[in-house]
Amino acid sequence: MADRPTAESLLISAALNVNDVLAPAAMGITPDMFSAYQAEYRWLVTYERLYGNPPTVETFQHKFPRFPLSPTKDVAYAVDEVIQEHTRSGLVRAIHSATESLSDKDLDAALAEIAAFKPAQATQPIKNCLLDYSLLDDYDIPVDTVPVPWKTLQSVTGGQRQGDLWYVAARPGQGKTWSLCNMAVEAVLSGKKVMFYSLEMSEMQMQVRMHALLGYRLGIDVDHISMRDRVFDKIAYRKLIDALAEQVTGELYIHDSSRNKVSPIHVAATARDYDQIVIDYAGLMHNGSGGRAIDDWRSMASISNHLKEVAISTNTRILAAAQINREGDNATWRPPQTKHLSQSDALGQDADVVITQKQYGQRAMVYSLEKNRHGSSGQLFFSRFFPNNGQFEEITKDEADLLRERYDDE
Repeated sequence: MADRPTAESLLISAALNVNDVLAPAAMGITPDMFSAYQAEYRWLVTYERLYGNPPTVETFQHKFPRFPLSPTKDVAYAVDEVIQEHTRSGLVRAIHSATESLSDKDLDAALAEIAAFKPAQATQPIKNCLLDYSLLDDYDIPVDTVPVPWKTLQSVTGGQRQGDLWYVAARPGQGKTWSLCNMAVEAVLSGKKVMFYSLEMSEMQMQVRMHALLGYRLGIDVDHISMRDRVFDKIAYRKLIDALAEQVTGELYIHDSSRNKVSPIHVAATARDYDQIVIDYAGLMHNGSGGRAIDDWRSMASISNHLKEVAISTNTRILAAAQINREGDNATWRPPQTKHLSQSDALGQDADVVITQKQYGQRAMVYSLEKNRHGSSGQLFFSRFFPNNGQFEEITKDEADLLRERYDDE
């Protein structure tokens, strides 16, 4: 009884039978995906490139008389089978390497082995997009975005899309964390599931901020400063928790990363579980080798690049804070520019959106949309800051000027 054809032999047979040995390559097949019949596949491709046409079945059988040729012509099916086998064997190797790392008590190395494994995927043959009507069907599907709390930013960007990497950048002490909190709360109130990596503040500190913001949005007075100092109204706090359970469908998880190393590998491990991932801030992350981004521009470039890869590969959205260097701390009221991002220009290159911010007096903030891959950029917008609950509310420049005159003179 003849042996059952393997995925590799099926694919080579199908390519020969349809007289198109380059079809598998156009669908994502590479020679390294073959093990038993790699020499046969390489010979096919080489023959086509040398002579300008595929070999006949007879020529192939003369070259490889023991090859188990089959009559199949289903190239697409055979491609999928080869990719699945290649993926399974690659995953087995990754798990084996990770197990060895775990035996050496090297958790980061084990996570890196698993995260580095990327399943192969079949690709569709290139077609003339000018004559492709299928795109029209996509317009019936609404774009899934996470809204942002500022009308100007929302109207220009349309919100944060799947696969997006956004940076909010400012000098230290200029309200980056509060901006991230406002954006995370907006996502939660829209029904999204959010993971917040806090690399500077504890889980309790972040929870206090989030509850104060949510209380304001739900019309319940829960003072951030009073909660911080443990003198808040417990009745109001219980009312807030009840309201959150009844009215809010989104979810918020806070990862206290202030005492633990966090790298893009850790983020990637659970990224698919969340609609939005918030990182405060990117400069405190570690790369896969243990280097900290804030200490080395190469580490920052690597981390930023990996964050963008995570956003795309997991179809989620990443929002991160970034530092502005001293050159961006100018004497004017205008926010810094993208060129003032600390450590690396890679942040500006990888990001889909870059927003810089600066305090505009004690009770206002001015923002600049420095980069917007989805539309125009360069817009300035202003917000009033409510210190008791951390809320930002967009206002006009004239209103911001009045606030600055009022509070800065006190």
